[in-house]
Amino acid sequence: MKKGICFLLAGAMILSQTACSGGETSQPDTQPDSTSETETITTNDNSLNTNDEEPEETPEDQSEKEPIDVSEKTPESTEIPQDWVCYEPTEGEVFFLSEEKTGTTEDFEDQYIVTLYDSDAKEVQTIEVNTLDNAPIDNPAFEFMDINSDGYMDVPLITAIGNVNRAYQFYLWNPDDHDLTESDFLGGDNAYVIQSIDTDGSVMASSHNSAAEWDDYYYQWDDRTTYHLVKKVHHLYDKEEEE
Repeated sequence: MKKGICFLLAGAMILSQTACSGGETSQPDTQPDSTSETETITTNDNSLNTNDEEPEETPEDQSEKEPIDVSEKTPESTEIPQDWVCYEPTEGEVFFLSEEKTGTTEDFEDQYIVTLYDSDAKEVQTIEVNTLDNAPIDNPAFEFMDINSDGYMDVPLITAIGNVNRAYQFYLWNPDDHDLTESDFLGGDNAYVIQSIDTDGSVMASSHNSAAEWDDYYYQWDDRTTYHLVKKVHHLYDKEEEE
C-alpha cells in the first residue's frame, strides 16, 4: 500500500514540473561554433579569399586602371615657319605673309606667289607678283604702311629697287572681307620714293630721273579705294615747274 502511494507522488511531481515550463523542456546552452563563423568571414571577404580565381572587378576599379587619353582634349599648337612675316592690319588682328619663287618670265622677271595666312596658319589669299631679275633684291620685300589713311596697314610689295626709286605693287587691306585688294596707286612704269603720308589722306611721292632732275607727285585719297592727283611739280636743278 505504501509503495503505491510513493509512485503516485513521484508522478504528480513530474507533471507539476512540466506544467510550469509550459510543456517544454529546457536545452543545455551550447558554445558557438568558431569554425563556422570563420568560414562565413572567409566567404564574404574577397581580401581573405584563398581560392585561385581573381576577384571580380567593379566598373569603378576598371576606370581607375584604364589610361586616360588626353591627346584628343589638348589641341596641337600651330607652328609658324620662321620665314613667314607677321602682318597686323590693325591692333589685335594677326596674319602672316609668305613668298615662294615659282619661275622666270621671258623678260627675265622672277615670278613669285605671295600667300596670306590667318593666325591659325590657314591660307586666306594668294597673290602673283613679278620682280625684276636685275634688282638688288631677288624677291618681293614687305613694307607695311597705311597708304590711304583709313586706319589699316596696307601691303606695298616692292618689285624693284633702283639707286633711289622703288617700284611698288600696292595691296590695300579690306576690313570687310579680311583680305587684300590690289590698287594701281603709284603703279605703271614709274618708280617712286614715298616722301610723306598725312592722316588727312594726302600723299607726296617723288620720282627721280637723276640727282638734278625729279618729279614730285601730290595725291589725295577720296576714300579707302579711290584717289586723285592734286598736282605734279617738275624739278630741274634749282628750277621747279608745276604741271
